[in-house]
This record gives sequence, structure tokens and C-alpha cells, in this order.
Amino acid sequence: MVKGSEAREYPESVVPHTREVKSQLKVIPGVVKEVEKEIIAKVPDKVQKKIAKKVAVYIVGGIVVSTGGFIALGETGNLPKQVQEWYDETSQPIRKMFGVEEIVIKEEAPAIIVEKPEIVKEEIPPETTIEEEVVEEIINAPEISGLKFDQRTKTYLAEADNPYGLEADAEAGVYVKEAVEVDSGIEDAIGLKPEVIEFIQKKIYEEKKDFVVAIPLNLKDTKGVKISQLKCLQFSNEKQPDILTLGINVPVGSVFYAVYPGEYRFAPMKNFSPVETEDKNLGINIRLGSELALYFADFSDGEILIDVKEKGDYFDKYDFKIGDPMAVILSEKTVDRTANRLHDFNFSYENPGEFQFSLGAYIRNEEGKIRSAEVFALEDIKVFILSSETVHEEAD
Repeated sequence: MVKGSEAREYPESVVPHTREVKSQLKVIPGVVKEVEKEIIAKVPDKVQKKIAKKVAVYIVGGIVVSTGGFIALGETGNLPKQVQEWYDETSQPIRKMFGVEEIVIKEEAPAIIVEKPEIVKEEIPPETTIEEEVVEEIINAPEISGLKFDQRTKTYLAEADNPYGLEADAEAGVYVKEAVEVDSGIEDAIGLKPEVIEFIQKKIYEEKKDFVVAIPLNLKDTKGVKISQLKCLQFSNEKQPDILTLGINVPVGSVFYAVYPGEYRFAPMKNFSPVETEDKNLGINIRLGSELALYFADFSDGEILIDVKEKGDYFDKYDFKIGDPMAVILSEKTVDRTANRLHDFNFSYENPGEFQFSLGAYIRNEEGKIRSAEVFALEDIKVFILSSETVHEEAD
């Protein structure tokens, strides 16, 4: 049996017959010339932020699934009419901002055909039927209670009797090959709907007392995400505390989502830092039995995607449900805290780096002892949030 990518070989008994054919034509190739590509000027920061915010609203609103998808639809004229008109007017800075270069156009003059006798050989293979075997990759997907895995679509579907409140056969998750770069290695990942994540997070704490945190990005549609795990050297007066910290870089315009529900506090770090900084902090305290967990995100150039619940002198309050879009990253500007630039008595890192945003999480018991949160994983495959929520706001 011959696979589709293998070369075809014939036994001696079935070597193709040949016969000579007279040709009266000869083709002289045309001349190829290049047209210089257009150079697009640098896009001002103010324009970049406006574009990133608007594209983010289209993504979380379900009009497109990613920045790449937005550009692809825009280039082919398949966006909704009003959006397409904006894209056509703004296509040059959009391409520049998201790294889409203008293509060099090659023009080929028509080929010239002249008559000239020539002997060619035409192979006439015998009538031989060759079967091609299509090998479909089998995913060794982890089993999840109340869900079944469809190998054809690589998705998790809800069983009729499931604890998540999903309808039978509703899509509950997806398996994504080579979804994310983690500490310089490429890994697969599993996306789960918010209802499933919330249920399993609670169950894991009840059974193991572990505080687990899903990756707050939709890795099904957001490509090029890079994650590094940082080692904390100091937290307040504690040396080498056991705290989960992830430094994350994403494409501009990426949205991150709430992986825990509740009231979040948002504050610019300049309110608390001994040095000037544009870092911002969005965090929540989560009561788990007698213990208190803390989950927070730091970012420099980003914007929260819902209306404020309550404004304060030092911090504002926001209410998020699990799976809600929280904020959009507006540029490649990195945070100061995870680069050890804040001289922050709260946090310093053994392996600092340049990241557009970072996540931290830990849990404190009744005695005040800290232990790290864990990245939510099933059989060592990291889990991300597969959100279907939308932002209820109009693009500017």
C-alpha cells in the first residue's frame, strides 16, 4: 500500500511504455520584472491604541476570531459593510501595526510561442490502481467527567448527564496542537468553556486544596503567545516565597479573560511604587474555605473592557463573571515589575524579563503561610479559557 506522500515505483513487469510524439511548438519564457513594494510609515502610538481597541471589540463581539482573521477578511472584502469601510480607510496602518508587509508584485510578459519541430517522449503508464492511505492523527485527549471527545473535530462535547449545566452535545472544549510557547518549548493546550473550568477548579480545591489558574487567553484563536514562568525572590518580608508568576507576551490587540469571578480592584502602580511607572494592577481576593487566595494581573499599556463599578481614590472596582473579557493589550510596551525596575519591596524575581503583562497567584492559610497556585492542567496539558462572552460597547 502506498501513502500519499511516498514516491510511486513500478515493478519491472509494469514499467511504463513510451512512444515518440512530434511537436511543432517551442515556448520562449516571458520576461519577469519586479515592482517595488510600498513603504508604510511608522504608525503613531495614539493610532495604534485606537486600532487595537477597535479590533479587540470586533474579536470579543464575535465579528472575527483573531487579528489575523480580521486582516484576512479585510483584505478579501468580507468584513461587514461598516467594518469593511473602516478597514479600507485604515488598511495601511493596520498592516504596519500587525506586521503584514506589502507584497512585491511580479509581472511576467506574455510567453512567445514559435514553431519548431521537436521530439518529446510521452510516458503511457499501464492501467494500475494505486491505493492511497490517509492516516488521521489520533489525539490522546484527557478524559473529562461529563464530556466526550470527538476525534474528528478535536472537540469536547457535553454528555446528556453532565454537571456543568450544558445541553447534550454542546461544545464544551477543544484540543489545540502546538497552541503556546512555554519556557521556549511548544506545547499543546486544551480550551474549556467557563462553566467547565469553574466547576473543575472548585472540585480540585475541595479534593486537593490546590488553587489552580487557567491561562486567561483564547489560545484557539490567539496565536504567537509566549509564556515564561518566573521565580520570585522576595515578597514583603519573605525570602523565596512560593508564588506562581507568569510573564506573557502576546500579539497587540489580544484580549485576556477573567478565570475567576468576583469583584476586582484596579489601580495604577504609581500610587504605591517608589519609582515612576505606567504599570497597572488588576487583582481579586478569593475566599476558599478558611483560606484566602490572591490572583492578579499586571500590564502597562492596556485598557479594561467594561464599565467601572465604583471609583475610588486609590483603586477602582470592577465586577467580572468567569469568561468575561477583562482588558485588551494595546502595544508592545512591557511592565516594570517583572523586569525588576520598580525596586518593589513586594516582589522581585530571579529571572526577570520584558513582558507585556504578567499573572500572579498564591494562597494563604489561616496561619499566614503562603503556597503557590498552579497552572490548571489535565495530564500535564495546560488549560485555557474558551470564552464566548461579548463586550457590550460600541467601537469608537
